[in-house]
Amino acid sequence: MTKEQRDEARSAAGEAWQESDLAFTTRYGTQVDPGNFQRSRQIRCQKAGVRPITVHGARRSYATLLADLDVQPRVAMQVLRHARFSVTMEIYTQVSSKATREALKRLGDAIGNWWWDLWRVMKAARRELERARSSSVVWRELRYERATGADGHDYDGNAGRRAKLLWALQYDRRAEDLPLVRWLAMQEARCRSEAPFQGLNQETELVGFLLAEYRQMEDVWLHWEIKRANFDTWCGYNLEHLFAAGVRATIDFVRDSGHADRDDVLELLMDQDGQPCVSEEDLAQWSQWKRARFPADPMAEDPLTWVERAKLAGDHELAREWLDRWAAGRQRDKDTLSQLRYQLADLGAFAEAAGAQRESLVFAHNAWDSALAWRSLAGLERQAGNHGAAWDALRECRRALNGVSGWPEVGLGRMYVEELFLLARSAGSELADAVFAEADRQARDVPRLALVVFQAAAEAADTVGNHTRAKHYQKLRDAEQSRIDVEMGRARS
Repeated sequence: MTKEQRDEARSAAGEAWQESDLAFTTRYGTQVDPGNFQRSRQIRCQKAGVRPITVHGARRSYATLLADLDVQPRVAMQVLRHARFSVTMEIYTQVSSKATREALKRLGDAIGNWWWDLWRVMKAARRELERARSSSVVWRELRYERATGADGHDYDGNAGRRAKLLWALQYDRRAEDLPLVRWLAMQEARCRSEAPFQGLNQETELVGFLLAEYRQMEDVWLHWEIKRANFDTWCGYNLEHLFAAGVRATIDFVRDSGHADRDDVLELLMDQDGQPCVSEEDLAQWSQWKRARFPADPMAEDPLTWVERAKLAGDHELAREWLDRWAAGRQRDKDTLSQLRYQLADLGAFAEAAGAQRESLVFAHNAWDSALAWRSLAGLERQAGNHGAAWDALRECRRALNGVSGWPEVGLGRMYVEELFLLARSAGSELADAVFAEADRQARDVPRLALVVFQAAAEAADTVGNHTRAKHYQKLRDAEQSRIDVEMGRARS
């Protein structure tokens, strides 16, 4: 037990703590009962799927590993607390083959750092979970709370802390945690409904999975709140969540309820012929798929999951380290390059993201894919500050668009025009003039430009000193904003 662990245990035990000089104690500082220790060890071996051995055998295995990893005998003697050097050397004469030692070294290099990093990320998560389990009063600290960042954008101020709590629950979920999981699900439903960029993220899916695993009938209403939170959750939050307690039982429960949303939920759960949209077999397969996606063992996670979690925890250095580890030795195919481009850009490494995007150009096999790839490259080069390279990419994008029938009428055409204005806004004066002239010309031929495009156009016109066109785009921007406000008003009514 480390000093930090002892301090945490002492704080949690309060007046019940008994001070001693023991290296390993119970949660109250008392001596560990040998019988309890053996039972706990037996359970851990069963969970890990390994053959139980004696404590002495475990100690000797550890000593052998030290020898295999070429730890100096005198150092091993101190670690193992051997009274005689001859005892240590007896073990060191029974080391494995050279090939085994080299394999262990490689494994240690690859896994050792990984385990340490993973432990560091999960330590804070476990601490949040222990606090939440100790008292429901602390839950309020993790509620959805709208905040404004330094960049002026709104976000959920407690999203990161709630996420850590969910990660800890994924690997250590107990029956008594149901009220906590329900509360977290309510916060995610509110966040998805009220947050500026509502969407559907992994934490919302995780809390939905954790809640579904309890298979409680009444939770159908909570799943419904998440499902209808926004457009993305309506499309992406699986219907099976609502059926988690059983297909027929759920339909009977909803039908017999007096809930205000009873009819809406029944309409969602049943098809046009009055039959459930999901079968029991479908539900079983879905549950199996979800358990694979959110495994109970952190080492079974997709490595990219930990990249995303490190980013959410605010540790971008660790996220980059894990991303590099994931990419090392992988074939540079379309999927790998796509992930690298996205992850690197999300970490702010725009020049490297542009490199991955440029490398992926070979996978564009038609005019549409080519135009899209060049436009993406232009955006990354612009954000990296390589304005000349961004301009070159946009000209390649325009050439590719010649092969796309009716391109001004589709979203890709509007994306191209937007990127032109964004580049004109950020480029140097001489290049900005040329880019703005091209953007202004192309915008005349592309209908139904979005509000963000008009905003970028107005700012780009100001940048190049074209006040006439700036007023023109400001007028279009304000008109589009008014139209959106009217439509939103109609939708609410």
